[in-house]
Amino acid sequence: MINKSAITPSIASINQILLYSLLIFTPLAYGSVEIWSVTVMHTLSIAMIFLWILSMILEGRITIHRSPVDLAAIIFLSISCLSALLSVYPYASRIQLYKLINYMALFYFVFYSIRDRGNLLRIVWVLIIFGSTFATAGLVLAGGELTGLKIFSLNHHMISLTFVNHNHFAGYLEIITWLCFGLALASSGAKRILLILLGVYTATAVLFSLSRGGTIGLLAGMFFLLTVLTLSNSRRKTVWLLAGFSMLILLVSTWLGLEPVLKRMWTLEDPMLAGSGRLEIWKSTLNIISDNPWFGTGLGTFKDTFPRYQTENLMRSFIDHAHNDYLELTAETGIIGIISAVLCATALFFNVFKKSAALPDKHLQAIGLGALTGCFSLLVHGITDFNFQIPSNAILFSVCAAIALASANHLPSDKRSGICSFSLNKKWRIPAIISISLLSLIIFVIVISPLLGNIYLKQAKRHINNKDYEFATAAISKAIYLDPGNALHLITMGDVMAARSSDSNNMSEKKSFLIKSLKYYDDAINESPSRSYYYSKKGFILEKLERFKEAEDSYENAIYFAPASAYAHYDLGTFYLKKGSLSSAFKEYQEFLRLDSLYSNIFMVLDEIWEVTQDYDKIKNAMPEIADARNRFATYLFNKGKKQAALTERSYAFSLQPTVMNAVTHLRGLYDAEEYAQALKTGNNYLNKFGNEPSLLIQMADSYEKTGTHEKAISIYQRLIAEKPEDIALHVKLSELYRRSRRMAEAVSTLQAGLQYKADSAELFFNIYICYHGMGISEKALEAIKKAVSLKPLDMSYRYQLGLSYKQMGLYQEAVDTWKKCLEINPEYISCSDAIHEIYEALGI
Repeated sequence: MINKSAITPSIASINQILLYSLLIFTPLAYGSVEIWSVTVMHTLSIAMIFLWILSMILEGRITIHRSPVDLAAIIFLSISCLSALLSVYPYASRIQLYKLINYMALFYFVFYSIRDRGNLLRIVWVLIIFGSTFATAGLVLAGGELTGLKIFSLNHHMISLTFVNHNHFAGYLEIITWLCFGLALASSGAKRILLILLGVYTATAVLFSLSRGGTIGLLAGMFFLLTVLTLSNSRRKTVWLLAGFSMLILLVSTWLGLEPVLKRMWTLEDPMLAGSGRLEIWKSTLNIISDNPWFGTGLGTFKDTFPRYQTENLMRSFIDHAHNDYLELTAETGIIGIISAVLCATALFFNVFKKSAALPDKHLQAIGLGALTGCFSLLVHGITDFNFQIPSNAILFSVCAAIALASANHLPSDKRSGICSFSLNKKWRIPAIISISLLSLIIFVIVISPLLGNIYLKQAKRHINNKDYEFATAAISKAIYLDPGNALHLITMGDVMAARSSDSNNMSEKKSFLIKSLKYYDDAINESPSRSYYYSKKGFILEKLERFKEAEDSYENAIYFAPASAYAHYDLGTFYLKKGSLSSAFKEYQEFLRLDSLYSNIFMVLDEIWEVTQDYDKIKNAMPEIADARNRFATYLFNKGKKQAALTERSYAFSLQPTVMNAVTHLRGLYDAEEYAQALKTGNNYLNKFGNEPSLLIQMADSYEKTGTHEKAISIYQRLIAEKPEDIALHVKLSELYRRSRRMAEAVSTLQAGLQYKADSAELFFNIYICYHGMGISEKALEAIKKAVSLKPLDMSYRYQLGLSYKQMGLYQEAVDTWKKCLEINPEYISCSDAIHEIYEALGI
């Protein structure tokens, strides 16, 4: 016989533990943005909902309390589902829809399951204790020197702790801050003081995360709460408490050292620092909305569709979010979607305002107000970031929204209006339990499938790296079966088939694998038709199959879906080059050079261009007007033997960006071209412009040395050492100049002066050895090289020189022992084995 009176409270206790575990786990797991942590999040939620429904079945009564946001929530969820059905990438929309349903289910679970003040207080306390501990850890691990609670040097460290981004760390703690203050309003005495201190400390962590959006969100919450308290005719004491709370935050932050926070906020004055990138992203996002106004492109598809609209100002930046939750939601679900979401928020805030004012329980009123203020802070922060795309923050928002609504509508169960309730006969309870168990199991299988697919995908990639193609094929086949609709699995299978074709020596087999690869690439494109690089992969296979017209179309599609992608243009350019269409190839390579802001692969592209044309003027005109690009181009020209053209480019790069670094690069170019006199003349001009910059002086010293003006070179290094005596590299360089001038004693003296600043420098002792060796003072040379070896025992060149020193002094056995030790450490150091062989031959051994 089932004892319902014992089981139902036990289930409630388990559910509370699961909820607390979820609220603590999600921020600790990098915000729960990875597949494994999302799966854990879903699993905990499914377990809670299952146990909650199970408890009602066991009680024999299913009770659902209607909430003020039901209609708006149903509309929003329906539009999201419709958007997912019409999505440009149904799989991504499905994954995002699972998360959305999870957030909404948690909202209702918390709203329904809070039946008394005790449950409500426990949830709030768990969040406050965890959140304040989290904030403490963030400040302690901030990277600055910490004494007590005082950060003397934050070193511009942006605190993110377990979050990937400091803005999301700040977003999470914004809500915790106002939960602390809300509970403080409802408390008194020592408890109130403790809560205020925790809130101040949490708010300080938000400020020192250096998140501008987080700081603005925190301030917005402060003004929101002040406005609400004023309009609700709250006691003057309460308003003064908020003012004191705000002042305490400011005082503590000032004590910790507010300078880095202020510097970060002052960047708002400069559009280039404050968010020119965000503005460009928002403009591109508005274009997505313009083309898909009503139902959007589908939940979770922003990063798939954005490259089609990405402006050239963003160049090759990878943009996966709009950095504005409202624009991103509009782009994905359309204007109707954002309107329904706004209706949900409006219904929430309106109801809490209306009901809270009439609440006789000021304790619940304050808790609800704190939770609502936290929600408001995050909503404001959402204008410049994407906190709602981070599961941990979205879950916290949902829970706090439920707390606010439950507090405002807190009535005994028998007095709640709008109750949907019906009894469940005993004969239907077992079938109901079986049904809900099966349904929960099915939902669990659905949400775990991406994790299983990802596990097999990782296995496949390991096998691909090891060229175990049979195992890779088997693993990725399982991924495709377990996680259907995921284009990434299909594209990986295509890669496996392409690799197998490349490794095969059988022409028939080669072609067979290419055809299979093409099929998988086509399947991937059918699932996600807006991914640019899928078309590039397909074009490569079509090219291999000699279906050139289709290949060209596929490469052009890659550019269509990512017009600002430098590599899409590179692929098409390479295709034209192979076909012999040199002018078309040059045009595409020119686009690559214009779009590739990183220039990390510029030499690869220049090699391709060199096959098209070696006309310097033509290539020069194709290069972007950017100093970094022109300097790299100069290096390429120099390697190709075009010294004068390279020097012209160095000079032009400096004119584009007249910095010390580019001046040094120009002088280095003249030095490498052996134009020493010109280097000195140009260098003097730069010194007049920038003053005695050490990097310029060092470059000038090199040129003086090459022109035989050793004294001027020595004078430069003497001046630099006087300004920075702890720089060991300067001591070494000056000693080399003295050595080449046959001033050995001065060389040794310079190196010994360096030892005063770094007594454990093996490099200094090695150079002292070289000096004494040149002076013929064998004993001191041996002593110096021994010291160098003791400081750097794994340096084989030092050990080799020690052996030579022993040999020179006639200590052959010590020399052989030294070289044998060298070979024990590194058996492939041939110089030592050859030296041993020479000694044995000389001794007739």
